[in-house]
Amino acid sequence: MHKFCIIGLGWLYKVEKKRKNFKLKEKFFKRNGGLLLQQQLCSGEVNVNTTKLFRSSELEKATDHFSVHRKVGQGGQGTVYKGMLADGRIVAVKKSGLVSEGKLEKFINEVVILSQINHRNVVRLLACCLETEVPLLVYEFIHNGTRSQYLHGVSANVGYAFKDCHRSCRSSFLITCIRQLLCLFTIVTLSLPTYS
Repeated sequence: MHKFCIIGLGWLYKVEKKRKNFKLKEKFFKRNGGLLLQQQLCSGEVNVNTTKLFRSSELEKATDHFSVHRKVGQGGQGTVYKGMLADGRIVAVKKSGLVSEGKLEKFINEVVILSQINHRNVVRLLACCLETEVPLLVYEFIHNGTRSQYLHGVSANVGYAFKDCHRSCRSSFLITCIRQLLCLFTIVTLSLPTYS
């Protein structure tokens, strides 16, 4: 009889733990703008094929529970981990900082817009996960190192060393980058809804 009571209590404990975990994920999802994103996805204004939501368990598995061995960078905007999805794709998972309520709508708009941009000079945002304490953004993984390494020719994987370029080559490259950023800024600005 005691054995059945212990098994029953163990089962109740597991059920309660799963329920609390589900409620916590639901709370984070709402706090991180998940409902706003779902609303935009259902409205038809956003291409559903370009904006994907991951479950936290998928990204934990992909990054080996955000192991320090998978960490590829850290900056003011968050920490980036290298991961492998279940389908075999290598991705960069960015653990962002907390998003304040005032910036929530802006954050979600950025997620939607960035997931629709497909340009060779912009790292593509593949998906996000909003059911964790801080939002997780999933980008395509760039194998050639960081932008800094690419620009300054530090990495041996880079096709050419920027530092060996002549000044006019550098100027041309920088002008091209500025033009592309202005174009991208214009596209993003025009597509953002205005609120009064």
